[in-house]
Amino acid sequence: MDAGVSLAGALGIPSIIVGLTVVAVGNVGAGAGDGGDVRRARMYPILALGNVLGANIANLTIIVGVAAMMSEVRMSRATQLVNFPALLAVFGLLLWMLLNDRQVSRKEGVALLVTYSLYLCALVFLAAGLKK
Repeated sequence: MDAGVSLAGALGIPSIIVGLTVVAVGNVGAGAGDGGDVRRARMYPILALGNVLGANIANLTIIVGVAAMMSEVRMSRATQLVNFPALLAVFGLLLWMLLNDRQVSRKEGVALLVTYSLYLCALVFLAAGLKK
């Protein structure tokens, strides 16, 4: 993950884009690296969902809180206009899936992965616009 962050910085990719992609996926990959999280998710799907929800709440409160205590956390208006609505939309999509029939089906899982792919594409376009 460190190499990816260094490479992105050398290419002039904005730090927020690095955090939203390389660091975020690196954190997901670290947990799934040994296959333990994948095995547990298959055996205990509710544990996987709890892990996702708990990790997001922790990141939004503890990580941002500690970072803000060390130095003000600022982000551009463009980042706010893209990423907060994306966060709310994905949360709303997952909530709708769970409220609909209290499960996330395979098709809905694919829809979530497609949604993340579209989000990554939006970030690429955002990064290209920020570099101009």
